[in-house]
Formats: sequence, structure tokens, C-alpha cells
Amino acid sequence: MERGPAGHRVRLATPADDVALAGLRWMWAAEGIAPTVSRSEFERAFVAWAQAHRHSHTPFVADDRGEVVGMAWLALVGRVPAPDALERVGGDLQSVFVIPRLRGQGIGTRLITTVVAAASDHGLRHLTVRAGRRSFPLYQRLGFAGNGQVLELVP
Repeated sequence: MERGPAGHRVRLATPADDVALAGLRWMWAAEGIAPTVSRSEFERAFVAWAQAHRHSHTPFVADDRGEVVGMAWLALVGRVPAPDALERVGGDLQSVFVIPRLRGQGIGTRLITTVVAAASDHGLRHLTVRAGRRSFPLYQRLGFAGNGQVLELVP
């Protein structure tokens, strides 16, 4: 893929990126979650999870001259067959994160639009996202909207 205006590029992640992805997830958690495991334990578990879920969770990364600086995941979920579509798959945009020093440079937008394009390539009819307060306006600018049908219950 081409480099963006800030020198970054967005690409499909490879298993070689898994430790860097774990590092981004750890950094993100540090913005508001107290870890219950060590970083090395988390990295081992994260890498094992990423490898075991490559069939259902596709990671994308933003890199800046070889440094992974952002991520976004496309989660594919099989759906119950319907009379008009025996094979159905739903999509969820997950874990969009850009390192703090590079926020506001369009990296998050490029990550999201790349996942949206991948969802389209998969023929998905729906792509959902659970947005935080800070990112909500970004998703709205990129065309995400409530439709009156999606509800959430936090048990």
C-alpha cells in the first residue's frame, strides 16, 4: 500500500507483527485499565490468541518506516442462514488504536477505511463498531450511524 502524507502506510498485518500488536494493545490498556498480568505474560497470551483466531480476526497495521504505530481488526462472525442467503457473515471493526504521539494525522481514518474496504471485499452487509466517546465523531464522519436496530446490554 502507499504511504500516507505523514510517511505512514496501512497494510495487512502478518504473524511477524503480533508482538507489536500486543504492545499496542498493552499501551492502549495503560490509558485506563490496570493490568492483572505481566506484560510478558500478556504478550505470550496475545500472540497465541492472534495466531489461533486468524481465521476470524484480521489485523491491519499502520507503520511508520517500519515501526508499527496503529492497528485495527476486522472480526468476521458467522450468522444464522436465511432464506435469501445461506452463507451469512457479519463484521465488527475492533481495537482501532493509534499511538498517542501520532494521533490527529489521519492514521486512524486510514485504518478504518482499510477495514471498511476489506469488509466490502468480503461482501458483508453490515459492519458494526463500538466507539468510545473520543472516537465517536470520527466514526460518524466516516459514515457509521445508528440505525435503530442495534441494541446493547452490558450485563
